[in-house]
Amino acid sequence: MPTPISHNFTEQMVDIEHIQKGDLLLVKPGEKIPLDGIIRSGTAHLDESMITGESLPVSKTEGELVIGATLLLDSPLIIETVATGNETYLAKIISIVEQAQNSKPQIQYQVDKIMKIFIPVVLGIALLSSLLWLIIGLNRTALATSQVIRYALQAFVGVLIIACPCGLGLATPMAIITGMGHAAKNGILAKNADGLIQLRKVKFLAFDKTGTLTEGKPTLTDYLPLMKGENERENLQLLASLEATSTHPIAHAILQYATANHIDLLPVKNAKNHAGKGISWTVNGTAYFVGNRDFLSDFWLTLEERLDNQRTQAGKTPLILFTKTAILGLYAVADTIKPVAIETVAKLKQLGITPVMITGDNEHTARAIASQVGIEQIFAQVKPEEKAEVIQQLKHATGDVMNEKDRLVAMVGDGINDAPALATADIGIAMSTGTDVAIESADITLLHWDISKVLKAIEISHLTQSAIQQNLLRAFGYNVIGIPLAAGAFFPFFGRMLNPAFEGAAMAFSDLTVVGNSLRLQAKKV
Repeated sequence: MPTPISHNFTEQMVDIEHIQKGDLLLVKPGEKIPLDGIIRSGTAHLDESMITGESLPVSKTEGELVIGATLLLDSPLIIETVATGNETYLAKIISIVEQAQNSKPQIQYQVDKIMKIFIPVVLGIALLSSLLWLIIGLNRTALATSQVIRYALQAFVGVLIIACPCGLGLATPMAIITGMGHAAKNGILAKNADGLIQLRKVKFLAFDKTGTLTEGKPTLTDYLPLMKGENERENLQLLASLEATSTHPIAHAILQYATANHIDLLPVKNAKNHAGKGISWTVNGTAYFVGNRDFLSDFWLTLEERLDNQRTQAGKTPLILFTKTAILGLYAVADTIKPVAIETVAKLKQLGITPVMITGDNEHTARAIASQVGIEQIFAQVKPEEKAEVIQQLKHATGDVMNEKDRLVAMVGDGINDAPALATADIGIAMSTGTDVAIESADITLLHWDISKVLKAIEISHLTQSAIQQNLLRAFGYNVIGIPLAAGAFFPFFGRMLNPAFEGAAMAFSDLTVVGNSLRLQAKKV
């Protein structure tokens, strides 16, 4: 139930651009907090997952700070604006993202540098071979002058034809285009080639928790009856009947469980919210309560501390169901891990990649989730701007690993709070179900909320790099053999020069081998 607030001012709708510091704003349930502010009246729960990454709502009361763009869930609030425009928390996050994106270096392929040298060298070889034919042919052979001149011209033209740099020019882009297409077929969208190619060098892969390793929504995980003879189904019916009147995410979890188990709801009366403690209601004349240990102590009831702590330390939110005289049961709600998370982390370790968790959630929840999926290195209660700092720390750490300076750091996330880290990381990977800011900050987007696609992306990165190397090797090998032959290396043995038509066909064959080798990527299963 909403917490009543009182005010003696007139409500007026204004554009957000006209709001100034010190203005009082009325925010109603279901609306987003327009700007950063201090609560002056009211108590409510807010969904701050976009900022902190914590999936469960946070209780806020008078005097506490609320952040713009977070969602107000259950009660109206009056807040006093403390930041506008570029001074807001969200604006600062966007600024960090922009700075990181602008400072991120673009990877230059070695082939670009080689091509700058290759063309002048080929022209030099063509001229040199022509001059050698004229000098040696006219002075040391019995060939007629016209033949020497013809061979000199043929050598000059032949070197230019057979050394046409098409194969070298196609080697990298053809493999990249095919690799990105193959990635797209597997639900991996690469914004740029650099991100996909460099993914194979990752040493640290940092994960956000909520919505990345976990489902991103609370689920009813267990129920412990605490009174002899209590019926689990009946108690759940009582609890679900109340939660049907609430918009709280925990209420949705309980209702979802009740619906799945075909539990009918009962008529509820006198539903009341007790700020920071829980909720009470009446069914068939009996008062029921659900909440935390503080709420329980108001009625001189006690619960074994270990029962509560076991669930809290496991990253769950305990809910105690009781009447004025007895404790009926203990429920627990938690954000459950994705089924593929454990397998994905295990395979990353097999590849020599260190998984890391970076989350704004509390230490207990972070450690509970990390232990389930197999992550040892954890950074908990980290603010958005601090996530970028953690990524920088990991970047410096890679330099200490066997002097492998090219070992990179990747980040997987889905929220606005992950955007600075995604932009700061060498490769940012966003979930397609995440926020627009996160997707825009990332180099790669994974479709269908499936983090196991990270493994496929790494494999495709290796395959694409392998295709590039094979293409370059074939193109260079072709030139190393073809250029001397076109310059006249056959003549002392056969008394003939290469036919220009054959040279053109050989050059075309070189291009076809590069294209064909690149297309083999499409047949690879990942």
